[in-house]
Amino acid sequence: MIVYGDHRQTESAEQLREAANEMAESLDRMSHGVQRHAALVGLFISVSELVQALADVDFQTSGIDIFSPRQQQGARLLVGLAAEVAKSWQSGFGVGGGIDPGLLKQLAGLDCKAEVVTGSAEGYAHYALYPESYLDAAQKSGLDANTCVIGVRSIGLGLAAMVAASIGAPAPFSVRPIGHPFRRYINADPQSIATWMNNPSARFAVVDEGPG
Repeated sequence: MIVYGDHRQTESAEQLREAANEMAESLDRMSHGVQRHAALVGLFISVSELVQALADVDFQTSGIDIFSPRQQQGARLLVGLAAEVAKSWQSGFGVGGGIDPGLLKQLAGLDCKAEVVTGSAEGYAHYALYPESYLDAAQKSGLDANTCVIGVRSIGLGLAAMVAASIGAPAPFSVRPIGHPFRRYINADPQSIATWMNNPSARFAVVDEGPG
């Protein structure tokens, strides 16, 4: 039985980053196989929750979704981790050991000077949503690197990183719908995707976990 509830907690972003760093370092001691892959996906989900929470802090501060330097940092990190998941998945769990050292540096350098509100991502926790399925869907979509990928927070930011990694697109921008549940809207800075709006051949992918 699933008991619905909004279990949120306020945490230190720096402590969450440190916990993620420990998860990343633990991969160094793991050989190839499904257990390492599961740990890698767990790391990806944890960092996704951290990055989307930081994006929400930026939104609460400014009242608008904007692709701030911190969000760009986080999005690039997520795409890198998504690429690590893709490498493991597509090799049949044949990759062992740690992740790209450059990603560890990106994680250590992520601006985490904030208290963030976090909660469990329902899609992963309760509905058997596998982030790898978005890798496969993106590969079959016909989209290419000339695609503006936009994630719908919360869970959509990490899933958007999976899509971007799969098609070689730049790091995704994310938005948070607000308002009445039946009349949602977004408040986003158009300049965040201005270069895409001026690109007549650009394609757009809006990524979320779907209705539910």
